[in-house]
Formats: sequence, C-alpha cells, structure tokens
Amino acid sequence: MSEGEFITQIVLEADCLLHLDVNNIYVISRNFGFDPITFMDALPLERTCYVHVAGHYVEPDGLVVDTHGAAVIDPVWTLLAAACARVGGNVPICLERDFNIPDLAALTAEVGQIARLQAPARAISSLAARCTATSRTSSAPSPATCATRTMPHARRASRPGACRFTTSCCSTTSAAFSTPASRSARRCSARSAGAG
Repeated sequence: MSEGEFITQIVLEADCLLHLDVNNIYVISRNFGFDPITFMDALPLERTCYVHVAGHYVEPDGLVVDTHGAAVIDPVWTLLAAACARVGGNVPICLERDFNIPDLAALTAEVGQIARLQAPARAISSLAARCTATSRTSSAPSPATCATRTMPHARRASRPGACRFTTSCCSTTSAAFSTPASRSARRCSARSAGAG
C-alpha cells in the first residue's frame, strides 16, 4: 500500500477531513526522490479543509528540513498553485513561520502571493456555485453544472474568514468545507505527509 493509499484509507475510515501540508510534501519529495504532484494527486484532496505552506532549510548534505523558519521558495509556490487548482480557492491557507520572523512587509508579500495563487481557483469555485444555483431553477442541467459535478471542490460552501498575524501563522482566506449530508459529522482532521 502506498502512502497516498494509506492516508486515503485513514481519511475514509475515520470520515474526517484532510490537512494538506504543501511544504511538507515538497520536503519529503526532495528527500525521498518522488514527484510531489503525483504524490498530492494520490491523496483524497476532495476532503481537504486546510492547507499549510512554509519555508524550509537545506542541510549541507542536501537533506531538506521542514523548519517553518524561512521564506517560501518558488517550487513550493508552484506546488501551492497546483494544490489550489485541485482543492478550490476557498480552502484556508496558513503561512507558517515559527522563527526568523521577517518584518510585516515581507509577511504581507507572502500573504499576497497566497491570495494571487488562490484567485483563479476561487473564481472557478464562485462561477460553479452560481451555475449550480441557476440550474436548480431549470429542468436540464447546464454544462457548467455538469462540470461542477466532476469537481467536488467547486461546490464548497464558504463562510467569512479573517487575516491573522502571529509569530507562527498567517492565514488569509475564507474558510470552506465540503459538507455533504452524509459527511456532516466529521470530527477530526488527518494531516498529510507528516508534522507541519
């Protein structure tokens, strides 16, 4: 059983949500030599309720350590963009920074990058929600509604979120959860790819 299959079985059996740690996926992909997109695609992304992004440290011998003590690098931003495209634009994203805290302008720039990466997925989610609402009043589903049915993340219901700055986290998104009636009793969260 692969790690993706293992995580999927835990999430399904526990009927819980997934905490997607994008930087951790990047770090372990570098340390173990696999493609981070392929790994991410093997996870039950339709259950994603929260995403983390952070910086890391590269040891002199090449070992990558998920430290949350540096700026996010371009390959992690690219992986975050791929994650947003897969989970939708309304899933909250936390920018982790546990030490080496930069000034507010640097943190704000990283938060702005998160918002820019979420924007395309957020627009698709919003359009899909409007198309689904419109199709409920007609007898035949629209093409957009049919597309929405193949993209579960596009049907997430959003609620207002807030931006918060602390020494360990900066979150700037609306919270959104996939809450079909059959899954409304979720009580726990599963983390992907280790501690983060």
